[in-house]
Formats: sequence, structure tokens, C-alpha cells
Amino acid sequence: MLIRGSLGGNVFQPFKNLLGVKSGGTSFRESIEELIEEHHQDSVPGALEERTMFRNLLDFGRLDVSDVMVPRADIVAVPQDIFLDELITLICERGHSRVPVHGGSLDDVSGMVHIRDVITFWKGKENFQLDPILRPLLYVPSSMLIQDLLLEMRATKVHMALVVDEYGALMGLITLEDILEEIVGQITDEHDDEGDDILPERSNIIKVDGDASIRDINREYGWKLPDEEATTIAGLIIHETRSIPKAGSIYSFHGFRFKVLERNRNQITLIRIQKES
Repeated sequence: MLIRGSLGGNVFQPFKNLLGVKSGGTSFRESIEELIEEHHQDSVPGALEERTMFRNLLDFGRLDVSDVMVPRADIVAVPQDIFLDELITLICERGHSRVPVHGGSLDDVSGMVHIRDVITFWKGKENFQLDPILRPLLYVPSSMLIQDLLLEMRATKVHMALVVDEYGALMGLITLEDILEEIVGQITDEHDDEGDDILPERSNIIKVDGDASIRDINREYGWKLPDEEATTIAGLIIHETRSIPKAGSIYSFHGFRFKVLERNRNQITLIRIQKES
């Protein structure tokens, strides 16, 4: 059962009263944005992170599942008949604590397996079976607001959801961690790769992986790259050019210059972006 709530709306009313924001005047969002800009001190340790978190909170209520989900092509899943050693190796290599389980394809997902349940079979490998330890998943539409999904995850204690379209076909996957990262930023631990997918080169020029998030780039540099039709830089280029450009291709649109640096088969893997004056 879907539980609706309001993480936006009236939850901000005490702050509106404190700021003296009235209906019909400057919006509450605009007032908060002005306060964030006017009173931040980036020289103070942690101040920049706090400002980013406040900005993320302002955007949180407007995001839906499609803005945050891992697309189908990037989902890490395992077949139901996987051997224990193979499962443990995959979990260790990819660093996921929860993994979807399918019966042959991603269109036949039967549940998810949690690393804590796998550990119980460590000594009894010959008796290992996934069926008894499968956990349920949520199924949600891509248009669902992430604030509503967060409430449902809290109520059901199921922290992974499959995103489906109107016909029930799998579009992507979203976890509780994905939602929380929209507020606090990228969550990493000692096992995560420290590599950055956004590297500044010179003023107004950056080099990015193809799957770098448009929203993250806009937040980091104050740019206004459009993210209505695509969520990644590679996706934006493909959408604008209606093709998968070869390495060396150069395009200009939306006030930016894009150069495709690397392409691996059907994927754009490295791009240089320059903000045009």
C-alpha cells in the first residue's frame, strides 16, 4: 500500500513564519535561496557542503523516481541459479549489499538477496540456494515522487525498488541510498572507488565520464545544462544529435561546446565540455 505524505509543503511553514514570507510575495524557495547565498562562508570548514545540502533539500520535493534511478542498462543483478562463490565474488567486486535476483533476464526479477543472508551459507556451500533467502522488492512507476518512495520504504522496510513503465517493463532501479544521496551528496565508504567522474581542466572547461550526472555538474559549477530529456552528459549528446557520435566529434548547443573524447562500441565514455561565453 502506498503511503502518501508531505516532506515539502507545510513542513516548511515554521521557517516561513520565521522569515516573514507571505503568500503572494517572494516565494519561500526564493527567500531561502537568497539566504543561502547571502550568508554562506565557504572559508569555514564544512560550509560549502552545508550550502549544497540546503540546495538539495529545496530540489528534493520536485524530483521523481526517473530523476534518481539507476537505468536498466546499469543494473547489477544475478541469476537465480548462481553459485555461492560467484555471488560472493560479484558482491565483493561491485560493492553492493543488495542485489536483484532474476530467473533469466531482468524482465523476470523474483526478489533481491542481501549480503547478510549470504554470509549464513558461508560454511555450508553445498546446501546453498537463493530461494529461501530472497527478500521482496518494491515496484514503483517512474513518475512517483522520491519523497513518497522514501515514505513507503520507511513504512515497508524494503530499501530497494524496481522502476517500471505503464506496461510493467523494467526501466531502472532505485535504493534508499540513492534517495539519501540526493540530499547529502555522494555517499562513499572505505570500499568505494575514489575516482571522480568530473575533472576540471581549465576555467569553464571540464572532462567528464559519459555517465556523469547533468544535475551534479549543474550543482557543482552553477551551469544550466538541460536535464529534461536526459540525465547524463552522454544521454544529452545522443538526444541532441540523434546519433552515437564517434570519438573526435564536436558539437555546440545550449551555450556549451562538447567534444567526444572516447567511445566504446555503442557508449560515449569520455567527453570534454566548454562553457561558451
